[in-house]
Amino acid sequence: MKVDLFAVGSTPFDETEFARRRRVPVREAETLVLKSPENTVLRKLLWDRDGGFVSNTQWRDVVAVLRVSGADMDAAYLTTWAKRLKLTDLLERAKGGSSTVSAQ
Repeated sequence: MKVDLFAVGSTPFDETEFARRRRVPVREAETLVLKSPENTVLRKLLWDRDGGFVSNTQWRDVVAVLRVSGADMDAAYLTTWAKRLKLTDLLERAKGGSSTVSAQ
């Protein structure tokens, strides 16, 4: 099992990302605090774009999260933040299910 831990940043997106975390029960009286699937998609799109699209890992993860959780996601939140973060084109491509993305 792999677990990634991140400190909260200081941007408005960092703050809303942290505020939208979810507590998920895993065992009796035990919970995990997880990032929302919407924020997972947005953060991974940011990492992929800012990293120059050199790895398909982030993109594959985005497509998988959209496939598994897309119907239950807050579409308005996802669209609003994709626009603010200048990720709209990437998000639309990912929603189409393409398994790869290349630098624009």
